Amino acid sequence: GTRLGAVFVDGFKSWAATAAAMHALQPYLQKGSWLIFQDFSWFDCYWLPILTTYLSKCIRLTMKIDNTAVYELLDPDIGQALEAFGTKPDASKYVFYRNVLSNHATGMFHSGDEVGFLQHTSQSYVVSHIMGHAEDAAETKAFIKVVSERLNCRWVFNGISKASFDI
Repeated sequence: GTRLGAVFVDGFKSWAATAAAMHALQPYLQKGSWLIFQDFSWFDCYWLPILTTYLSKCIRLTMKIDNTAVYELLDPDIGQALEAFGTKPDASKYVFYRNVLSNHATGMFHSGDEVGFLQHTSQSYVVSHIMGHAEDAAETKAFIKVVSERLNCRWVFNGISKASFDI
């Protein structure tokens, strides 16, 4: 009969680990539970915005601070959403994934969060790269470099160029 009031998900692990954790936690969730996703905007955690898109009918964003997003669970019946999310990226859903990340980047841009905009755009780079879309990845990488330099956010580009840009 245990129910959880809050769940903290450290996203900087993997798609599969996040899916497994959510499946394991599902029986303990209740309406009103808080889902706290750390590393939500981090470039290597592209699956978190994708997961929350699948969960969108069951959750409501209540707060986003830096790289952490907090959602209220409106409906604990998240089984179908988790099945659709899967246990690993699905190459046939590449365009969907890019659109999800683009929508998050656009939201950050319109809210004035330039770093968040670059972080979600960087997630698009990672998705393009790992799914074998080299042309999209190269175009996104060039865009990030130009924008980060213009916004004087070179650390965003430098930080990801050292790790993810050389996956």
